[in-house]
Amino acid sequence: MSRFMLPVVFFGTFGYVLMSWFPTEFGRFVGGGGVERTITRSHLESLHTPGRVDNGGSRRLRLFMPADGPSVNLCKTIMSAVALGYPTPTLLNWNGEFNRPDWHFAGSHIAKLESLLAAIDDLYERDDSDVNENDLLLLVDAYDVWFQLPPSVLIERFHRLNRKADARARKQWEDLGLKPDFPVAPPAQEIVVTTAKDCQPTWESGSDPRYEYWPDSPLPPDFYGNETDQVLPYVFDSARRYSKMRPRCVNSGMVMGTVGSLRGALRKCKGKADAAAAAGRQLWSDQALLAEVIGDQEVWRHWVRGLAAAWNGIVSPERPGRLPREVRRIADAALAGEAFEFGIGLDYESCPAPLSGHTWGDLPLYTDFFFGTPPVGIHHNAYVFGLKAWRLEHWWNLTWFYPHLRGLVTEALASNRKLTPLARFPLGADGGSEMVYWASGEGPDEASVKVFDGSKERTGYSSVGWDGVCQKGDRKWYDVVFADGKGPLAA
Repeated sequence: MSRFMLPVVFFGTFGYVLMSWFPTEFGRFVGGGGVERTITRSHLESLHTPGRVDNGGSRRLRLFMPADGPSVNLCKTIMSAVALGYPTPTLLNWNGEFNRPDWHFAGSHIAKLESLLAAIDDLYERDDSDVNENDLLLLVDAYDVWFQLPPSVLIERFHRLNRKADARARKQWEDLGLKPDFPVAPPAQEIVVTTAKDCQPTWESGSDPRYEYWPDSPLPPDFYGNETDQVLPYVFDSARRYSKMRPRCVNSGMVMGTVGSLRGALRKCKGKADAAAAAGRQLWSDQALLAEVIGDQEVWRHWVRGLAAAWNGIVSPERPGRLPREVRRIADAALAGEAFEFGIGLDYESCPAPLSGHTWGDLPLYTDFFFGTPPVGIHHNAYVFGLKAWRLEHWWNLTWFYPHLRGLVTEALASNRKLTPLARFPLGADGGSEMVYWASGEGPDEASVKVFDGSKERTGYSSVGWDGVCQKGDRKWYDVVFADGKGPLAA
């Protein structure tokens, strides 16, 4: 009998440790997944967040930029937006303080999201607010982004990207066996985040976006030829190192979405930031927070797709013990009422005449030749060897609008945008209703930029003149931005 004791002791000890420390894995080890549970129709209906009903009509485009102090680069970003017909931006975190201990290294990044949420909440709470759930909100990095195409192009691309993403999601669910009576519909995209080829911050941030659950890039697998998705051996040059990767990670230089959806996603980000601070975890950036929220959303979608495939018309049976730990965590929290679906997706991809006598084909637009599409905005983010600062200084005069900038800005500020919509688009294929986008209405006059301060009790808005926004250093800002020898901007 003694020769049998060692295996019994070993497997008994192993089973106790596995059960105590890894209950999910223990369930798989001994029972193939443990006890089955049934997810009923009422459970599934409680999971589903109904999409916002859009009956067309008027809505606004609202532009926000996080900026804590004056800079000629901030001035370039604002002037490029104004010249192209965007609403005058609202600045967030102006003269902000970012040394809160619970934010660690991510002060200005976390403040960027928290202040945007405060501004959205203020829109809903103000008595004179005309906020619409379908208003579009655009958050743009303030010191290194230049617009080069008008808001009508931005809005059209936003809706086109969403339609493509919705079609991909529906096909994915249908390919996995989606039944017509399954209570949860495939997700509808309402938020678009710009992408990056390299995923930052990495593991040292303590964040885990669960990239293994994210959808594959819709770009062809040979998009960059035989080296597509290969990390190249350029140790000190990340731009060249990841140049052949199809974009798949988060870059928060631009975030755009409907106000209603963004409010929910930002509340989720704030909850994660608060939980991390309470646990003493390092916070590195808003990108890490956004990526975690997207990762939880994709895990939730993975779980619900499995329920859809198992749906028998009455219930969806599942064995929780067979679920990976991260899926089980999301599933249990979702069944307890926590929301994970926010309609977030990534941006993987005929304009009005810009100047009298010219078409867009005549103009020197910055273009990605692999995509064959000029981007709406140029995000200068090449940190290696000081390229970012050099390009911000020396590429400004290469933009198509630079020779005409003063005239474009003056004309835009003098025009009454309340009388002319930014864009009109049909709501559906039948063209029966349309979406009409207007510039945001709040803010000061044309000689200044509006600033939102969530700590103020009244409207939360104040104004800063062009000198207050643009002037830093000895050289006059207008000699850099316009460089035409005509002095300050005439209000």
